[in-house]
Amino acid sequence: MTVSATQPWKISTIRNCFNLSGVTQLGSKSFHHLHHRPSAAENNAAPWHGLLSGGPNAHPVDRVAALLPKGPPMQMYKDDQAAYSLNEIAINWNAPLVFLLASLNAG
Repeated sequence: MTVSATQPWKISTIRNCFNLSGVTQLGSKSFHHLHHRPSAAENNAAPWHGLLSGGPNAHPVDRVAALLPKGPPMQMYKDDQAAYSLNEIAINWNAPLVFLLASLNAG
């Protein structure tokens, strides 16, 4: 496996300006207030394990994200359940994560 194949994994888990893992329950600091109705409905202190968040967005569309002060695109983020344009859990992010992890695990 080449170093470039692991780069997306490093970016989503460690290398960002918030030092925040984009995968729930992974690392010492991960996001908690994702836009994921099943996690929110259960009223748990922590969200479901292993979900990948959308992350920073230079063009926020929800009311929470729209109130963020304008800054560099990678700083346009808030860990808030109502910020769906930043914290939404979607299959188009999670399916490639599963594919990448399966590839890394295969050696």
